[in-house]
Amino acid sequence: MLKVYIPEFAKITPSLIYWKLNDAVSSKIVKIKILLDQNVKITGVHSSNEQIYAQIKTIKPGMEYELVITPQSTTEPADAELILKTDQGKVLSIPVVIRDFSPPATTDPVKVDPAASSTNK
Repeated sequence: MLKVYIPEFAKITPSLIYWKLNDAVSSKIVKIKILLDQNVKITGVHSSNEQIYAQIKTIKPGMEYELVITPQSTTEPADAELILKTDQGKVLSIPVVIRDFSPPATTDPVKVDPAASSTNK
């Protein structure tokens, strides 16, 4: 059996960004740390959803970055994938989600009236 080890080249914290529906519109920050012995420059970021904006901030050139993510709104569910490209052809992907993570509202159990379920002949 052939085993292949592919080293991780960057640590992304957190690895998933999410807002609950109707949360206040605010920016969230993802920290990106390059784990290689060489510098890796992040050259751009693309969002698969134009409603979710992302901007790269360089903290230590080639080694540490912050990704500032801001949705235009949180009133509707949304998903996006943020794709970060590097000067070495490497690609990072970060999922972004706006969903209702609240538990469903409790309701009274459905009551069935036996007389209503009988059929007329």
